[in-house]
Amino acid sequence: MTNDIGGIIFEAFQNATGRSTGRAEIESWMHSLQYMDRVLNDYEIPHDAGVAIEYHLPQTSKRIDFILTGRDRDQRESAVLVELKQ
Repeated sequence: MTNDIGGIIFEAFQNATGRSTGRAEIESWMHSLQYMDRVLNDYEIPHDAGVAIEYHLPQTSKRIDFILTGRDRDQRESAVLVELKQ
């Protein structure tokens, strides 16, 4: 709600990884994640769904841009992986 998604993710990224990133990546987060806000603003997504941004895959240098986790209508564990593109 502060309109600072880039700064918030950058700070969390630094705290979690101990690394920094370039301005281009921060701007990419700001541009791409505004659309994910629209996706998440859906009454069918449970309020307790999990959200991960820039999830680092263990033992690799790869990251998943956005993950939404929870249970589907049949109570099965589910995950949606999203690769954001400009």
